[in-house]
Amino acid sequence: METFTRSIRNHRGIIESNNLFTEESLLLCIQRTAYRKQQQQLQQQQQQQLQQQQQQQLQQQQQRRGQIESSRMVDALLMQQQQSRSGSNGKFAIQDCWK
Repeated sequence: METFTRSIRNHRGIIESNNLFTEESLLLCIQRTAYRKQQQQLQQQQQQQLQQQQQQQLQQQQQRRGQIESSRMVDALLMQQQQSRSGSNGKFAIQDCWK
């Protein structure tokens, strides 16, 4: 009977240690899964931030180009006005001389 009791205790000890090992393995698996999920979320956030930064840079470049183009157009119009004024002033000056 003592041998039988000893083998039952031994068997229970093995089962308990196996159960502990299984629990620890499950906990590690859960932790790894949670860590991977967290890393994926961080990567997604970083990608979104990068895309937002790129989009902002593109918008700023487009605004600068628009400003440059509009200032060039304004310059061209001013040049035209100056040329037309100087041309018309010259005509009046010539006409005044003949009077």
